[in-house]
Amino acid sequence: WKIANITPIYKGGERTSPNSFRTVSLTSICCKMMEKIIKTELMRHLEENNLLSSYQHGFRSGRSCLTNLLTSMESWTKSLEMGLSVDAVYIDFSKAFDRVPHKRLIFKLRQMGVTGNLLKWLADFLTDRRQRVCIGDTKSHWETVHSGVPQGSVLGPILFLIYVNDCLDCLTCEKVMFADDLKLWNSIEKPEDARKLQQNLDRLQTWCDEWLLNLNLNKCQIIRLRSSSRRLIEFEYQYSISGHQLQEVNILKDLGIWITPTLKPSSHCANIAKKAMCILGAIRRSFVNFDGELFGRVFGTFIRPVLEYCVQAWRPWTKHDYALLEKVQRRATKLVSGLECLPYEGRLERLKIFPLSYRQYRGDMILVFKLVRGVDCALQMANFFELANMTSLRGHQYKLKRNHAKLEVRANFFSQRVIDEWNKLPASVVQAESVEMFKRRLDAFLLDEHIFSRQQ
Repeated sequence: WKIANITPIYKGGERTSPNSFRTVSLTSICCKMMEKIIKTELMRHLEENNLLSSYQHGFRSGRSCLTNLLTSMESWTKSLEMGLSVDAVYIDFSKAFDRVPHKRLIFKLRQMGVTGNLLKWLADFLTDRRQRVCIGDTKSHWETVHSGVPQGSVLGPILFLIYVNDCLDCLTCEKVMFADDLKLWNSIEKPEDARKLQQNLDRLQTWCDEWLLNLNLNKCQIIRLRSSSRRLIEFEYQYSISGHQLQEVNILKDLGIWITPTLKPSSHCANIAKKAMCILGAIRRSFVNFDGELFGRVFGTFIRPVLEYCVQAWRPWTKHDYALLEKVQRRATKLVSGLECLPYEGRLERLKIFPLSYRQYRGDMILVFKLVRGVDCALQMANFFELANMTSLRGHQYKLKRNHAKLEVRANFFSQRVIDEWNKLPASVVQAESVEMFKRRLDAFLLDEHIFSRQQ
């Protein structure tokens, strides 16, 4: 139960460097079954007693990369709309999962009310572990593990969340975290605002020194978010951690989404369209021909997830960006035998699929339903919407208040673009009793009313 085969997974960078690989532990199946039982009860204890920070979105029910992105981008677009700029710092921990000290982790578990036999079991689970690296048929010698939580295990991520949980308590700026991916930001109106963000970076470094975690300073980055219509501010603070000046970038990847200083999604659309086209090329070389059923499985497994990952946070609004993504599906549908000569709309009809814009709209409405009705989502509706509280008997009781937005990036962000479309939905759809019922009623309404067609 305490041994693991380590499989190196490439994560980017120089392939000849061990630092470019993430270690994943292949552990005992029986142990994983036991871990799953313990994880269920441990998470129930943590969630029911509100012991985990609300800023942590990793490995928790109702939270995800999407909720993390929506939280930060809602704050950013609001600040830009108010005429402010935003300095956002992305923090990279160095081998965070591997460097968690066991005794200090046990101390934090005890602080969170984990005691008795469970604490003893967890302490034994962490100590005296052995691992070896396996590459093909070659295996290294067994080595004893002196620190860290096993990556690839069931309990490892939860134990890590517990260890880093209080690092957010010392920070007074805005922040959000997904596992070990941390971003801090502050709206900048005057130099004092930038100095406050620097003070938070200093506090974070102090916490890391106290709890024996290191920051990878070469990968910590800052991006300055500015409205394209706003003049350049007269000061740009040079942020640093432990005397190391942080690198300023004009584009970076945030949980898989490309972020630029203007928050426009064009760069992300171009990158994922290129990636999807590369995958499509590999598929074309791998299959002699397609029928409709095989196309649905392959496209839904390999292409569509690339085009729709966290789309509510970056949904395109220009015709160029829409066309760039739709081009992937246009080309993909031509792979199906017998459909090559049909127009795009005819291919969609035969394959019983819709344009990507339909699925983007549908994804928006489903997320609004979850937020407004408070199901399957840990985000608070009040942070995104305000009920209109209309006295009119027309429509439904969950209509949202419309706020005017001057900036394009704010007007087209999730919390603004969905309001009119949501308010147009009939009460029979909005008042569905579950998410699955809402999906069925939404699809039926859109098709019956011809709001979406395959010609769009």
